[in-house]
Amino acid sequence: MIGRITVIAAAGLVVLVLLVFSVRLFAADILSRGSTLYARETAVDLFPGSVSYILSLVDLRRQNDLDIRRQLRMATQADPVDARLFIELGLECERAGDYDSALRYLLESSRLSQEFLPRWTLANYYFRRNDLTQFRFWMHSALEVGAPNLTAAFRLLWNSGLTTAEISTVIPHTRDAVVGWLRWCVDQGRLDAAREAAAESLRQWPGESAGVLIRYCALLARGSASARAQAADLWNALVARGLLHQRPVYPAGAPTVEDPDFSTGPGDLAFGWHMIPVEGVVSDHYGRGIHFRLDGNEPEKCDLLTQLLSLRPGSKNVLRCRYDSTGLLPGSGLYWHIEDPDAHTALEETPIFLNDQQKEVTAPFTVPPGQRFGILVLRYARPAGMVRITGSVQLISIDLTS
Repeated sequence: MIGRITVIAAAGLVVLVLLVFSVRLFAADILSRGSTLYARETAVDLFPGSVSYILSLVDLRRQNDLDIRRQLRMATQADPVDARLFIELGLECERAGDYDSALRYLLESSRLSQEFLPRWTLANYYFRRNDLTQFRFWMHSALEVGAPNLTAAFRLLWNSGLTTAEISTVIPHTRDAVVGWLRWCVDQGRLDAAREAAAESLRQWPGESAGVLIRYCALLARGSASARAQAADLWNALVARGLLHQRPVYPAGAPTVEDPDFSTGPGDLAFGWHMIPVEGVVSDHYGRGIHFRLDGNEPEKCDLLTQLLSLRPGSKNVLRCRYDSTGLLPGSGLYWHIEDPDAHTALEETPIFLNDQQKEVTAPFTVPPGQRFGILVLRYARPAGMVRITGSVQLISIDLTS
């Protein structure tokens, strides 16, 4: 009998403890969502080891512009392996001007977690403290770990004041970092900063970086003479590796017109056709050939189609174009033009006008010594005394022979 009573009493005590615990938990849960500091502080007092209740109090104190460092220290004591709690505490200490404590907590977060966030946070901390040596160390470490999106890291790295050479030492030799940095530079038009990353991407990860390398090549082609030379070298490297299904340009091949029968059509390739939208001109690409219709309202002077040519200095060449047209009188003003991309002077000996009486035009031109590139342009310029063209032209093919 005594044993039975003891068991019943023990069971009742357990039930009572559980009931009290449940009531306390229910009350704390309600209080942790309360709108007053007293309510949330009471929830923490009821369960001082609950990180969620502590952080609920932290949120309300933050909303009231109150110091939250003591509460965050409580949270780190309740969960001493959560790196994010140490990051938040470190940042609060920094905001309060307690830099020694801030650094201690941020370093502790990097010890607890090998992920990107603690290292990225330390890089930002040292950037704000103007300590570029430690900034470079922790930025390199963060990029080495990597993250799904490194845009913010690359932007901070660029804005740090480091030289392009110094930045190259910060970028780790990993695929995500190198190809990601190349992509960011291309998006931002930072061509010089992308050069080493482009070379390494092509050498180590050609398949993964083919798209951004083709974009980089196109940007180089629009730059200075030296940038265009880089574009030609990169173009030929991409073609040689089968990453770009076009023909090599000079010096890897003879000077030529890319896509001579317009089967690929206009796009954004460095050495391909570029269509220029013009009011009053409708253009169509049919897979083979390009068709232009001019309605008589086109500008008095405009470029319709261009291509950058890689040429042999000092060479003599002949440009030949086959086409059909209607409404193009002799001397009506539609012609092929080859010009120096820097000086914008003509390379052809005479203008290569298109008209209905011919199906093919040819024009010789000589590349000056030291000249590497020319721009081939289909241009319209209304001659004095002529009305604007109302007609069309179907370009069938165009080629270049030396």
